[in-house]
Amino acid sequence: MQGADVYIESERRLEVPNYESAAREMQDVLSRRLPSFYRVAYRLLRNAADAEDAVQDALFTAYRHLDQFRGQSQMSTWLTAIVCNCARMQLRRRPRH
Repeated sequence: MQGADVYIESERRLEVPNYESAAREMQDVLSRRLPSFYRVAYRLLRNAADAEDAVQDALFTAYRHLDQFRGQSQMSTWLTAIVCNCARMQLRRRPRH
């Protein structure tokens, strides 16, 4: 029974950021890390226009799902993962040669 109490206590200690603070943090990260997001997308897609589209899609997706950011990682890590996923989705949509 004591193990269950410890689990419940650890769950209460997790701070879920509110939407406003997450939005401010996202703006801060974007002002510093936007070029690195483009580099990540370009590395996967090998096309500047596609990389810009992937980053734009990723940022729109991240903003739309900002309430799902739990604060268990850094905002930049979360955004980088979304950029990678959007770039991979573009690769899947490309016609195969």
